[in-house]
Amino acid sequence: MMISLTGRRPKNAKPGTRFDKGFTLIELILVMAMLSAVIAASAQSLSRFFYGRAIEEEAGRFLSMINYTRSQAISTSVPMQLWIEPDQGQYGISPLEGYQWAAGELIELEINEDVQMDLSQQVNNMLDDYRIIFLPDGSLDETSVKTLSFTNLRNDSIYIAQIGLMGEYRVLGEYDAQLYGVNQ
Repeated sequence: MMISLTGRRPKNAKPGTRFDKGFTLIELILVMAMLSAVIAASAQSLSRFFYGRAIEEEAGRFLSMINYTRSQAISTSVPMQLWIEPDQGQYGISPLEGYQWAAGELIELEINEDVQMDLSQQVNNMLDDYRIIFLPDGSLDETSVKTLSFTNLRNDSIYIAQIGLMGEYRVLGEYDAQLYGVNQ
């Protein structure tokens, strides 16, 4: 099988037949230049998307841990706590001091390195002992953290706040947080 050079006809070619089955170098360069321009124009939007995803994922994971803590307190009839250490970027689940947990293993998670947790709105907590405590009936202890926020490197924030009489926690965006008076 013989491969012809771009722009050349083989010697045995019939007149009127086309042999430009490939792309020329100029066409390839033009396509690469257009792709580079599109990528450069969309890079800022993509970075905003990925930074936003990091705090959304962290808030969702934290909310799942809150719900898991409540379900463990109910199913094991043991008061459970979701402890939070914002300075170390960690949180986890354990039974309250003096109780045994049938599951045995403590769950400990680390916050995404591009996300910061803020608990500065906790006015009733002078000991920096941040916890969400669920009693065996699933009710929330009154000393539990009411509000916290996750902030990314661009200072976008998502809030997790206790909303309603049943002690449900919800993920709130900037607008909803203002609506509920959470981020004041």
